[in-house]
Amino acid sequence: YSGDYVVPFDNTNGSSTAIALANISAQAVTATISISNDAGAVMLSDTVTLPPMAHRSFTLADRYGSVTAQRRGTLEFTTPTPGLISVLGLSFNATGAFSTIPTIAK
Repeated sequence: YSGDYVVPFDNTNGSSTAIALANISAQAVTATISISNDAGAVMLSDTVTLPPMAHRSFTLADRYGSVTAQRRGTLEFTTPTPGLISVLGLSFNATGAFSTIPTIAK
């Protein structure tokens, strides 16, 4: 587990990305989310607060559709010490088949 992760996303050609976050800390954590395009430019920053031992999930289309539609890039999750989170990325293709996305702990 880590406090910081990078997750690639691809929302082009009918594909979509979903994210699941889990707080594995005994205290609430507020993670910063930075969304960058495939050239590395930050398009949006946001935060998500998770109560102790809680989880949250969302699709990029639902939460950040105006920024991530028809784009590829990365999401970077940063959590202040001593917070620890776990991140899972899922990629869905146009037919609904899905696979996990490798996440990179920083």
